[in-house]
Amino acid sequence: MTADGTAYLPTVRTLSNSVQHVAEEVLRGSGHLADARARCWSAAADARASGDADGLARAALALGGLWVHEHRSALDQAGVESLQRDALAALDPDCLLACRLRARLTAERAYLEGDPAAMRAELEAAREAGDPVLVAEALSLAHHCMLGPHHADERLALADELIQVSARTGRAVDAQMGLAWRTVDLVLGADRRATRSRLELRSTLASQPCEGLRYLVDAIEVMLAVREGRLADAEHLAAAAYELGLDVGDADALGWYGGQLISIRWLQGRAEELLPLVQEIADSVTVAEPAAGFVAGVAALAAAAGDRPTAAAALACLRAAGLHRVASSSSWSATMLGVCEAAHLLGDRDAAAEAYALLAPFAHLPVMASLGVASFGSAHRPLGLAARTMGDLDLAVAHLERAVVAELAVDDRPWHAMALAALADVLDERARGGDRQRAVELRAEAIATAMQLGMDRRAEEWRHRSASRAACRRLGACWSVELDGRCVTVPHCVGLEYLAALLANPDVELDALALASGHALTGRQAASPPVLDRRAAEEYRRRIAELHEEIDDADVAADLERAATARLELDQLVDHLARSVGLHGERRFTDDAERARVSVHKALKRALRAIGAADSMIADRLAAHITTGFRCVYRPA
Repeated sequence: MTADGTAYLPTVRTLSNSVQHVAEEVLRGSGHLADARARCWSAAADARASGDADGLARAALALGGLWVHEHRSALDQAGVESLQRDALAALDPDCLLACRLRARLTAERAYLEGDPAAMRAELEAAREAGDPVLVAEALSLAHHCMLGPHHADERLALADELIQVSARTGRAVDAQMGLAWRTVDLVLGADRRATRSRLELRSTLASQPCEGLRYLVDAIEVMLAVREGRLADAEHLAAAAYELGLDVGDADALGWYGGQLISIRWLQGRAEELLPLVQEIADSVTVAEPAAGFVAGVAALAAAAGDRPTAAAALACLRAAGLHRVASSSSWSATMLGVCEAAHLLGDRDAAAEAYALLAPFAHLPVMASLGVASFGSAHRPLGLAARTMGDLDLAVAHLERAVVAELAVDDRPWHAMALAALADVLDERARGGDRQRAVELRAEAIATAMQLGMDRRAEEWRHRSASRAACRRLGACWSVELDGRCVTVPHCVGLEYLAALLANPDVELDALALASGHALTGRQAASPPVLDRRAAEEYRRRIAELHEEIDDADVAADLERAATARLELDQLVDHLARSVGLHGERRFTDDAERARVSVHKALKRALRAIGAADSMIADRLAAHITTGFRCVYRPA
């Protein structure tokens, strides 16, 4: 600074112009977001050092980037918010920069809290102020705070308004953001106008590049490749989009890639391969903090892999405060899907009912991850699974019928096959009128489609179900047990509840303790009872001595048949005692798991005897494919 101070203002003006250039570059998106953030921090430091309040505000504003919540770690969030609040405090509260900063700060808080009310008020204030740049930014920020299905109609109106306002701002980025949000809204709403909007956005980006928005378009096209059934191509496109996202510096790159892989692997029947990755992503700082989608993904993937403890823990985590508290966000519907899938596989009626009530109002929408970058089919399919888990088979059929039609409407071939197979399963279980024959036809169609699309594991899974259909359903005081067209009705017993759980989860190992809870294990005892008391043990020993004498007498008399019968009984008694009597003459159960193992085994044997009294063929075939122990399983083949 010169003695008269004449050099100061030009220096400040130069800094302000430099910051203005950096800010506009971030908004245009022509550079990489990560590089732009670094330059913004540097510009902010220079502006703070020189006392340039205007430059500091522009740098702080530009740090927000194109989207909301671009800074994911707690430290980064705190640092950016602190800078923005400091910049705001140094400004005239009524100036344009102050209004823009307030809108940004309000949007960041509203997004994290999952409540757009404050951002609505900020948007209304911007409209009253009338500045087109302020209105355009407030519209885009408000839109980002309303990505859940609860605000679909309001959101599309904001996107259309942003497109109109962009004609008055003189900034290309406003028109591009308006088109981007409109495209996202139409994709999320399964609206056929989405194709035209996406192509228009792609064309606009070709003439005025914005790498951040090009990444969004590429990610959406991964989802479209999946819908077309090009699963292998989609996986390659997803990897390429992920690399672009990393290069651009988009905070959602890993989360979007993970969601796309889950969609592809689930369709391929290979979802369990992703469980370690999804568990890692769920805890990653790259995932938006309000998003519960990946926790729900862990629940569904673990349940599909037969890891019931992990699945149950993830489900309990989501339900701890009530599913109604899951924030309305771009991952909300995917979260409800994960809950429905996990609840179905775990047989958790309460979780299914809770998710059903929340998701039902949005049954007409597809289940999407984030900004339409991954699709999981019509919401009618998870609703159908939830209804089946709740025991309402008619409602399940109604939802799955609609899912089949909804997938055809958007030409989603893989999820159409999934809906067909799910409908076939429920029709098999309901078994009313022509249900069984229709199930055969639907499953055959699903298998044929799966084979065409490279979903070989799914095709084999459905073929396996078609080859051996078994079901056990409660009918008041009795149970209906069905196997390949044969059906018997038997009186209620606890073992039939265990049998129903096994038949509903073929090839899935279920813990005996989980099966028995609520039945055999009503409470813990200070000292477990002995398997055999001393009197019973003495009776066994007496009978063994008698059998030895009988065998000797039969041998002397050359009565081979009597000797063989006695030896068989002796072998059975000795084997039983070897398992039941310990070193000191008695063996005690060591824990609940051991008691459950024995209890479930005995209960299933009693159930099979009851079934055998009515139809020995059904009982024999079921017994041949059921294995009991600490973990029980029904393997149809």
